[in-house]
Amino acid sequence: MSVQQLILRANRYLAASLLEKRLITSADVERANSRLLTLLQSQSNQRISVLSILIYDLQALDEDSLIRYLVENHQVGLMNLGHFRIEQAPLDDVSFEECSATMSIPFDRIGNAVCIATCYFLSKPVIDYWENRFDKVLWYTTSVASLTNALDQIPRTQPESDTGVDMESNPG
Repeated sequence: MSVQQLILRANRYLAASLLEKRLITSADVERANSRLLTLLQSQSNQRISVLSILIYDLQALDEDSLIRYLVENHQVGLMNLGHFRIEQAPLDDVSFEECSATMSIPFDRIGNAVCIATCYFLSKPVIDYWENRFDKVLWYTTSVASLTNALDQIPRTQPESDTGVDMESNPG
């Protein structure tokens, strides 16, 4: 699966999940998906997110309410990525493209588990992608701003196609 396909699947599934949980309306989904496709055709894939569109562009979703929903209903932790140093993150075989496409960053290890902060916990393709990458994952949610700031710290010198991951073999 290409990075653009991963972006499309992750975003479509997230929008559908938000709709199913009645956090947004079907009209919001249509407008956000339309905007997402326009952005994908006109820009690089970096930082294109249906969540950002819903929160910032359309103002159809309150991010604090979403985070509260995730913490209360899915027992995920809450992480402000501004409080960690990217150079200490377990990113040896993780690319910027993977993190950007999934709006997720592995930020720590506890024993054999990798801690991942994500804005896309409700997107099954994102969860599947990372759970196929690592044996055990501890999930945290974070804000779009926190994740975006952390993405800015990830070196882009990592090879795009040589991430140690065959994106074709990962379901999602």
